[in-house]
Amino acid sequence: MVQGLFGGTTYENQSLKQIQDDIESWFNFSISINHFFQRTLDKLESNEYTYKIPLNLLLLFRNTVQTSKAFMDDLQAIKINISNSHISPTDVRLLKNIGKVSSSSHREYGFIYHAEVEWREYDNPDFRLTEKLYQEGRSYFLTLDDAQNAAKRLEDYVNTESSRNTLIVNGTGNNIQQGSGNRMTVNIEHNPTSIDRAEANRLLTQFLDKLDEYFSEGQEQERDDA
Repeated sequence: MVQGLFGGTTYENQSLKQIQDDIESWFNFSISINHFFQRTLDKLESNEYTYKIPLNLLLLFRNTVQTSKAFMDDLQAIKINISNSHISPTDVRLLKNIGKVSSSSHREYGFIYHAEVEWREYDNPDFRLTEKLYQEGRSYFLTLDDAQNAAKRLEDYVNTESSRNTLIVNGTGNNIQQGSGNRMTVNIEHNPTSIDRAEANRLLTQFLDKLDEYFSEGQEQERDDA
């Protein structure tokens, strides 16, 4: 990756493979941060030190556990879609949101940590652990701030083509497209998003519901022909 003038990364000339490598790195970083924060907070709590940490800072630490987990899930989904050559606008939005949240969280870390100083006990090992949480958390969000720039470049690789699967059977349907000759057509767009999968399931369910009607029509047609 190429570092910009102010420490950010410019992705204007980066390949998809380079973006993919960074996403993999952020994914692994998120796992590491999530585990580190959970272990450290558990230890501070068992040492009865969390009550000494300013409330806003403690909440920020706990929120980092949740945020890093959400980032892990989103980055995993983006990774899969890139590998399958199914990059969608949703992937771009998810990556851009990771960058925006990280930028905001990085600023929060600096503001909240420096808002109060009287509680700090530099010779206390538990304070050192707390200070480490601050350092690691702020560094994490500063790193993932780059996701915004990566999202802009990833947009160039969005797959605008989708495959269409058509299922045609004899019969009729109401909301399902009806063709000539009592044929029922179900069109399903192939796109790896939860919305499309839900729509596909709805259409298939509707199709199955229409089977009884189809067979009834077939039997009536046979009686008429007889």
